[in-house]
Amino acid sequence: MKYYLIMFAMLYLIFAATAHAEGPRWMAKPVQCGNQESLELLIEQDGQKPLLAAIAKVGYDEGNGKIGMVEQPVIFFYNPKENMFSFVEFNPEIGEACVISFGGSLDFNVADWYYGDKKS
Repeated sequence: MKYYLIMFAMLYLIFAATAHAEGPRWMAKPVQCGNQESLELLIEQDGQKPLLAAIAKVGYDEGNGKIGMVEQPVIFFYNPKENMFSFVEFNPEIGEACVISFGGSLDFNVADWYYGDKKS
């Protein structure tokens, strides 16, 4: 529970959907970042285990109005007993990790949602 209170306090909730006429664009949203070891300890205390991993293209502000891209590992952690997850991006060069999103109600049968009524 402590983990969720910390995460909830630090994460920004995803903002409202934009009009359909607009094309894709870069958006910035706050994420919780910190020491990799501390974050791994919180995830372990919640009984979450790594479920899948990937190398993601991560955008960052270069400070000159441009977006730079780097590749970073991301890991999806899951606790099936509690049905909770955390999606974490790692920056091993500096020992930092960022929680991209977390929550519950994980559903592995996503086809009904994706191909059906996406509003439910």
